[in-house]
Amino acid sequence: FTQRRFGYFVMGLEPGYWWWELLVKRLDLLLTGLVAGSSFAPDDKAKVLMHVMLSGLFLAAQARCRPFVKENVGLADRLE
Repeated sequence: FTQRRFGYFVMGLEPGYWWWELLVKRLDLLLTGLVAGSSFAPDDKAKVLMHVMLSGLFLAAQARCRPFVKENVGLADRLE
């Protein structure tokens, strides 16, 4: 039952990274939404810069952890 209901979140991930989609990707969405909808940076250029920095941060986290299974020579790790 659990695999059928929540399998979408963990399919394609290494067993040790079952939490990746639930925690890291949702944190990414939350922070992106906060930057877009708040006044952390009142200037639009500053918001774009903050979005680029967030993207770089989460890209670096994914490159370091490589949470996806190694099928197809790690193609999902490079494309995500």
